[in-house]
Amino acid sequence: MVSQLKGHINSKLGASHDNFTIDKVFAQVVAGTYYHFHLTADNGDKLSALVFQPLPHTNEAARVESVEKGHTQARNPN
Repeated sequence: MVSQLKGHINSKLGASHDNFTIDKVFAQVVAGTYYHFHLTADNGDKLSALVFQPLPHTNEAARVESVEKGHTQARNPN
């Protein structure tokens, strides 16, 4: 999922990282699933990304809700 959303993550950061490593992930199921990823970019920067994956029947793509520098505490997105 992160590799598919790499362009959106870079856009939110105003950066152009080639790769991200997932350090940790938290998930919360609502009317879809929120994923809070702790990532490390190819240059060593630590990032937190909040991604929403709608339920399959909606045929909607996952979307990046927010990206922040640093590893932030997992949070309830609502």
